[in-house]
Amino acid sequence: MDHVVPLARPNTSNDLWNLLPSCTFCNGMKKAAVGQRMRAMLMVGRYCLDRVRKRGKDALGAETYAMVEARIKYTKGLHKEILQKVKSKYLK
Repeated sequence: MDHVVPLARPNTSNDLWNLLPSCTFCNGMKKAAVGQRMRAMLMVGRYCLDRVRKRGKDALGAETYAMVEARIKYTKGLHKEILQKVKSKYLK
């Protein structure tokens, strides 16, 4: 686990809201967005996940799923393994 807001900053804690899985992708997101922006990105990600799960009934979900497939195809190493695990667990 890693922290959305670094513990080195004042008034930061180990509370659940401040924890994030510490893979390369998530750490990269941390650099691009902190605080409320990070929460918004995670919320949008959750919305996309819901749409992808309904892809048989939803054109946007099918398109999003195709984007994930393309990302997996052109990604290498550990990141590719993580994406494949996410796909098999959450995008059935």
